[in-house]
Amino acid sequence: IIDIGGGYGGVLLACLDRSSSLEIDQYTIIEPYAQQISKGKELLNGQAGFEAIRNNFKYIKSSFLDYAPLSDTFDQAILKMALHEFPKNQQIQVLEKCFSLLKPGGYLNLWMPHLTETTHPFFTEVIRQKDLAAGFQELASQRYFSSDTTLRNNAAAVGWKVDKPTFIFEYILDTRLRLDSEFKNQPQAYQRWLERIIKTYEQSSDKLKDEVPILKVPNG
Repeated sequence: IIDIGGGYGGVLLACLDRSSSLEIDQYTIIEPYAQQISKGKELLNGQAGFEAIRNNFKYIKSSFLDYAPLSDTFDQAILKMALHEFPKNQQIQVLEKCFSLLKPGGYLNLWMPHLTETTHPFFTEVIRQKDLAAGFQELASQRYFSSDTTLRNNAAAVGWKVDKPTFIFEYILDTRLRLDSEFKNQPQAYQRWLERIIKTYEQSSDKLKDEVPILKVPNG
């Protein structure tokens, strides 16, 4: 398994939490940020069952497109909330590289916002405004969340067959969770984001409002 942009190892931690006797020949996390790797190593060392697979696990500090394995091929690739971290003009390259790393019959697991043509403009604008208000200008300019249609078109361009989603769950974007983690408890910047969400929502179509409800709660 290759876990692309796997951060602190959330997928592996969840798997170990469900079963402390995993049979894994090799689990590789590609992660460009040293802070995430350090956090991941600490969490994994304390997770039941990790010791049994430690020798089959490795972190590689690298951006995915710079990753150049000598001979590794994988049964599965995982992109959990990671595809959107690549600019729009690199996402086909990412899919091509996933394809090149997989054995015949291997498959890519994608976990991402399932955005329709209706919800895509609103969701992407909400996240862009969050990044701008929080001071993440580079993220605001580079991040690109694909709609379902764009994903399928990109996949077809590199010869992928995209199955129907295995599982779709309702996503609740609770803005209050971002106040500390992304806005560093700066209420003025945070409030600017909330105001922009409401303004964008009010200007959206009735169809969007039917699909996306907004619940106003104290401070969120």
